[in-house]
Amino acid sequence: MNEDERSVWVRDFRWNTYENQQTAKLLASDLEYALSKGALELYYQPQVKRDGTLYGCEALLRWNYMGQGFVYPPLIIALAVQGDFIGTLGMYIVEKACRDMAGARTQAGCPVSFSVNILPLELEDPSFADQVLKILKDTGVEGSNLTIELTEQVALNPGPNLERQLEKLRESRVRISMDDFGMGHGSLNYLNSAHYDEVKIDGSLIRRLPEHTQTCELVGNIMNMSRILGVNTVAECVETPEQIQMLEKLGCSIYQGYYYSRPLPRDAFIEYVKGL
Repeated sequence: MNEDERSVWVRDFRWNTYENQQTAKLLASDLEYALSKGALELYYQPQVKRDGTLYGCEALLRWNYMGQGFVYPPLIIALAVQGDFIGTLGMYIVEKACRDMAGARTQAGCPVSFSVNILPLELEDPSFADQVLKILKDTGVEGSNLTIELTEQVALNPGPNLERQLEKLRESRVRISMDDFGMGHGSLNYLNSAHYDEVKIDGSLIRRLPEHTQTCELVGNIMNMSRILGVNTVAECVETPEQIQMLEKLGCSIYQGYYYSRPLPRDAFIEYVKGL
């Protein structure tokens, strides 16, 4: 499962087709127990502007299994889906991120914008938006400091419930981001119609910069569309000075990747912010 995060096990994991299904079920039971005890962690990867100031961060789920090492994050999600507690896990992530960043606001001396990833299954719950808004109220976090990240696939197949959920969140100024953004014609059209606040350029495109000429043109086109629509654009998986130079040339000024920092535990992230 570690070989490829887009493997069949991640995309379409099913108990009845997995040869070690009993082991997987046991692992899911351990995961649900860890969730009930609040033992799952969030790490935060900084997003930095071209001028070196903080744009925000992305909350990333981590599970240190019995102190023996971290479980592959897409596997955590797959197990929660098959164990039928993905909704509980999703709200745990939102609430923990809000509480962590509420504390970070005090320690860092300013509000910190942050994003969390949401699965299509979570959005099928008609109470999703109401739950998120209650968490914001309980933690004292402004809606404008929270960004909900949706994959491009979700955006292309929105459905009426998704639209209702997003509209309710937008009314409270929660920001919406399209993650793993590529260059499909349909995705550009949906970006135009849905009033997204942000797009995150797929890391597979960034990794090809600056050598791959066609990719440079694709990223340039994404940037042109983003400017026309007035949305922010974040480049993921930025790892080299050469990539940054090309992104600056193409007009992208917000970066996330190992060049700036790996995902950090909350306290280390706060220290990172203080050092900017």
